Amino acid sequence: MDQVKEQYDSRHKQKRERDRSISPSKDKKRDRSISPLRTNKKREKDRSESPSCPPNNLPKPRKNTKKQKDADDLNEMASAFSVKQVSNHFKRYIFGRHINEKDIVFDLCCGHGNDLNKFAHQKISEYYGVDISEQSVREAKHRAEKNPRLKLYCKVIEIQEADVSTQLIKLKKLCDVVSCNFALHYFWRQSDLFFKSVSDNLRPKGKFLLTVLDGHDVRRYIQNPDPTMKHKIIQYRNLSKDGLSYELTFPDLVRGLKEYVIEEKELIAKCSNYDLDLLESFKISDIWNTIKIYQQNELYISKQDWNILNMYRIYVFVKREEEKKQNENDELFNKFMQQITNS
Repeated sequence: MDQVKEQYDSRHKQKRERDRSISPSKDKKRDRSISPLRTNKKREKDRSESPSCPPNNLPKPRKNTKKQKDADDLNEMASAFSVKQVSNHFKRYIFGRHINEKDIVFDLCCGHGNDLNKFAHQKISEYYGVDISEQSVREAKHRAEKNPRLKLYCKVIEIQEADVSTQLIKLKKLCDVVSCNFALHYFWRQSDLFFKSVSDNLRPKGKFLLTVLDGHDVRRYIQNPDPTMKHKIIQYRNLSKDGLSYELTFPDLVRGLKEYVIEEKELIAKCSNYDLDLLESFKISDIWNTIKIYQQNELYISKQDWNILNMYRIYVFVKREEEKKQNENDELFNKFMQQITNS
């Protein structure tokens, strides 16, 4: 029995020695499992010595084009919001100054009805709107239906589709105020019927509120060589050789839209032909401090946005009275007769 046990032990010992000589990696694996700290330090050393790996074992930064695009889109939205916000405050101030309670308002080129709430705030009695776009008219009607203040004070709300540059608009009654904002420079060279529609629908001593781009400022802005003064989103460029037109580009809205340069002298002379006399004109910079006090809050706007907004000028014209118009006609007739007799 003892002999059998000795043989078994010797055989088992030989087998273990043979296994060790054949597969020494088992011991290494066993060592790794026993002392993992040593192997981790070795891995860190190998990794730090690798030239392709950045310091502190951080991965290489990758360009995230989607995030950059989103950031650019946010900047565009913020700029557009800033311009829109200030222009809305500007119009609120003008309407509050020249539109009285229970006035009848005729809004030419009304667009989507963005000014409906401002008119409703003045408690007007009747509103008539006209725009060339069918979709804009549809949206303006929808806004008018959803505006409780406008429906409360305004007895009549009519919005129709028409091209004011080629169609003569005639309402059933004369209006106290005719308004047209940011639109005349699109059809300035074909605006005879537009001004006739304004004059025919405006009562004597009624007011015509007009907001357009100042032609002198537009030329100076386009020809300015300083790129820091240019707007990154709203772009006015490609002034024609005769200096009478240019192109507007606004991302996702319009690209290369033709607009016309409106000179102040030409505008005043044309309005005078339709019995409209200039009462006052000013820019945003002229009443900026007044607007901030009027709104009772702080308005922030970037330098580039300011350069764009400050090119707009508001004109307030007044319809001549019949007696004054007759006296002017008599004076012209007397001068004409005097010239005939002298000749």
